[in-house]
Amino acid sequence: MSRSLVSPEVASLRPYEPGKPIDEVRRELGVEDPVKLASNENAWGPSPAAVKAIAEAAAEVHLYPDGAAFHLRQELAAHLDVEPGRIVFGNGSNELIELVVRAFALEGDNVVTSAVSFVAYKIATLAAGREFREAPVDDGLGIDLDAVLGRCDERTRVVFLANPNNPTGTHLEAAAVDAFVAALDERFGEDPPIVVLDEAYLEYVDS
Repeated sequence: MSRSLVSPEVASLRPYEPGKPIDEVRRELGVEDPVKLASNENAWGPSPAAVKAIAEAAAEVHLYPDGAAFHLRQELAAHLDVEPGRIVFGNGSNELIELVVRAFALEGDNVVTSAVSFVAYKIATLAAGREFREAPVDDGLGIDLDAVLGRCDERTRVVFLANPNNPTGTHLEAAAVDAFVAALDERFGEDPPIVVLDEAYLEYVDS
């Protein structure tokens, strides 16, 4: 296909290389029972209840699914004690990241995150033709919230914070995140950027 058919933003991107499947890891490394944490997979396998639910749902696999996931939304909203309308489902976090960028970052806007973080933030931002900004990490490869704040300006519409950070594994305390959000509110008044807290690896920390 001719390059002229592809938008310059997409043509300039480097392909994302995800973690290798377990079977490929076995073949390459000769490890019989690897535990692969890079893709946030459960080393103990799925819950028997989940397997049972999937088996029961298979009988309706020929029907078009409910894209709004009504029943799941109601159950999760009750579990989290939030309004159902505040929950959005996606086909993995990448889809939600792309939706956030496309929904809130307009032409001329920018998206800010920390360096050495989840590459999907950069890919989604550049693919949408928006400016992508990275703040330097601290000496321990953790997210430097002061540096992130310093990269924000009046055209910053989205700030992504991976917590725990992917791939460095560092994490931010709740008080630090609250103080960061308060600083954004104080600086930008009624029009602060949206802060997206990506907690994909939350199960790996206990504080």
